[in-house]
Amino acid sequence: MTEPLFQIIHIAGIDGLVMACIASLVAGFLRGFIGFGAALVMTPILSLVFSPTVAVPIAFLSAVPAVIQLLPPTIKYGERAFVLPLGLTALFAAPLGVWTLSEGDPKVLKIIISLIILMMAFALFRGWRFRRSPRTTIMIGVGLISGFLQGLASVGGPPAVAAALSRPGDVYAQRGNILAAAAVLTASNIMPLWALGLFQPQTLMLAAILVPPHLVAAWVGNRYFDGRGKVHFHRAAVIMLMVVASSTLALSVLDFFD
Repeated sequence: MTEPLFQIIHIAGIDGLVMACIASLVAGFLRGFIGFGAALVMTPILSLVFSPTVAVPIAFLSAVPAVIQLLPPTIKYGERAFVLPLGLTALFAAPLGVWTLSEGDPKVLKIIISLIILMMAFALFRGWRFRRSPRTTIMIGVGLISGFLQGLASVGGPPAVAAALSRPGDVYAQRGNILAAAAVLTASNIMPLWALGLFQPQTLMLAAILVPPHLVAAWVGNRYFDGRGKVHFHRAAVIMLMVVASSTLALSVLDFFD
């Protein structure tokens, strides 16, 4: 039982482990406050300290208990007209993304979709929204894109977040929809990560270390939203969406020319 722990300390050192804990805290706060963005913080830092094959499953393992922790506002405020069509189609499309990743070269597709999300994030930043709730067919399309991207590269969040923020309604509904989309996309990652054999003893031990601070920070973020944070939610979520979309686009372009 202690051998994986010694391996973690040997690989990362105390400084690396502290850095990973700080990343877990920041990511947890973002998850609790705006409902997404945690993987953008955790995955790059853990990839530097350990490796991507450790970082990706750790981001997933941290997300699962946090998703459960945030179920009350998800259930209370998530809108069925958003959650059901997006969620069901995302679960259907995720395996297609995994298959495309294994069979083809999705680099150009990732660049195109990242550009679209970035442009939509900029429009949201400028104040654009749908005047009426989008039709079910639009939500099905968003679900297909989100699920496909989640299976393709674990970046299915931005389309769903952009759709949630563009809907009319108050910040409670927008955040509830984002939390629901995050829950569905997290669930869609279980089988691919399991099939790739990424849940190793070292990874599980590191998750046992990083999940508790992640949950505490998510609780703080949720409390902040319930207090003063709701006033800043929409702008903070849109700015975070722009950061995520820009980062995904940059990584996609670098991957294309690699």
